[in-house]
Amino acid sequence: MKGWLEILSKAYPNHWKNKNELFVGHQPGLYNKEKDRLLLMNLTSSYSSFCLITKLINLYLSKNNLPPIEFGDDEKHNHTELLRFFSIIDSLRHYIFLPQETSPILIKITTKLFAGHCLGNRNKNIVEKILNTTYGDETCKLINNVGITKDTNNSVDAIIQLNDKTYTSQIKPYKSIIQKDNVFIVTGSSALKIYHNLNLYIFVNSKSKTIWLFKTQNSRIFNGSYIIPIENEFLKIVGDRNLELIDCYKYLS
Repeated sequence: MKGWLEILSKAYPNHWKNKNELFVGHQPGLYNKEKDRLLLMNLTSSYSSFCLITKLINLYLSKNNLPPIEFGDDEKHNHTELLRFFSIIDSLRHYIFLPQETSPILIKITTKLFAGHCLGNRNKNIVEKILNTTYGDETCKLINNVGITKDTNNSVDAIIQLNDKTYTSQIKPYKSIIQKDNVFIVTGSSALKIYHNLNLYIFVNSKSKTIWLFKTQNSRIFNGSYIIPIENEFLKIVGDRNLELIDCYKYLS
């Protein structure tokens, strides 16, 4: 995140705002005239965009007979490669971050970011519709203040109110959830991170219209999957199969 903040502040100084410069509570980043946080700030957390940019950088390095950037299991080596990654981005930023009309790389990056943003909004929308349809309109309240300290620091995607109790939650996609021994193994999620400061994980599968809620305590990450104690299971709902979804096809085709 620090690396991207430094790059973006240099690339777009006219849009860069330091913490609390616009209003109390906002995080440093790129903002437009309406004080909306720009989509490029999603580079700080987009794994797919990071992979895309690494691939493009390696093409550049290959053409210049330089060794590619490679990541592996060695944390010290990965840190060195990450520093090298941002050093190269910094040296090429005047070429990469041109207006989209003249920068083919920026077009690829923003297309990837739009896709991730759309899919994230679709997952949140599914959760909101299923919970509010099942338990009432005030059950799920989405938090959309991206760039506000409460959201970026605590990663609150939604506030859930059930049985006169309030729960903070993080919404993530999943491909499969398998019970094995005394845990649930959640595969196919994104931007894996432990959220013990929140009350719930909400995993959503857009194909099956299924949401699965778990308490966050004692959860962990192993081999790219969430490992959640069996006693953390909170709620599972299969929504209407005809539930209308936000259309992200134009970004994915």
